[in-house]
Amino acid sequence: MNSFCFTPFLLLVAILCTTVNESPGTIPATDLPRTIRCKVERSIPELPGLVVTNVEGYELTDGILEVRVGPGDAQLGWDSRMIQGTLSISDGKLRLERIRPADSEIEATMQEINRRLRADTSSRQQRQFRKEGDTMPGFALYDQQGHLLLSDSLKGTWVVMNFAFTRCMMQEMCPAQTARMVELQHLAKEQGIEGLRQITITLDPDYDTPGILTQYAQAKGADTTTYQFLTGPKPAILDLLKQFGVIAYESKAIIDHTVTTLLFDPGGRIVLRKDGNRWNAQDFLDRIRQLQGSIES
Repeated sequence: MNSFCFTPFLLLVAILCTTVNESPGTIPATDLPRTIRCKVERSIPELPGLVVTNVEGYELTDGILEVRVGPGDAQLGWDSRMIQGTLSISDGKLRLERIRPADSEIEATMQEINRRLRADTSSRQQRQFRKEGDTMPGFALYDQQGHLLLSDSLKGTWVVMNFAFTRCMMQEMCPAQTARMVELQHLAKEQGIEGLRQITITLDPDYDTPGILTQYAQAKGADTTTYQFLTGPKPAILDLLKQFGVIAYESKAIIDHTVTTLLFDPGGRIVLRKDGNRWNAQDFLDRIRQLQGSIES
């Protein structure tokens, strides 16, 4: 009698446990969430999602895996590129988040350049940050499309740089700074100022992946052909904050920080530095015109 009663019950428990622990493909649900490296075969914007292959550590059914991603990642053009991200299950679907490039050669280049940045930062005394007349330090980060950006590639152009992060909710801080940068971009086009690049470096690299930055740039109306949003290894970004005297610290899931906006001339020299959040976009354009005039004369 007892055997008859309990056998169906145990069978039901086994079925339920199997259902909960299964996931699409051949990756056990018990392994998730976890960080994986894989190659993108193609994107599926309408899901939004990606079809990935070569998932390190797993043999996939049919060799591929379909994962849901954020809209920014679906439109980035990750196709044929190696990426890494956090794989998890949500509503019965596999989801890949915090996606970043995972090209070993590019990573080696980035590590070497940022190693020199680390050494330079360590050699500087406390409060010895870069001021007007100083030059831009060497660094390597990823832009909002997941492409490597080297500081050397900025030489020969005027560069306006600042720091912000996408989850900032204080309207007078990051949202206002980004709006001012977009205004500066529009004014430069209207006034015929050429050769201007704009850079916003995230203060929150753990969250602000290329896909997140792509969505943010679109939402703010930035033209990313000349205005790029950068992310990358947290140690490198912390070094850049120290290099430019920007103070930032995490407090109760938010980031408190100071505001600094810099203008570099085509030689990489700081020619205007504005500390605080009340700078004017036209001031930067006027400074460019002034210096262009002195060069021409």
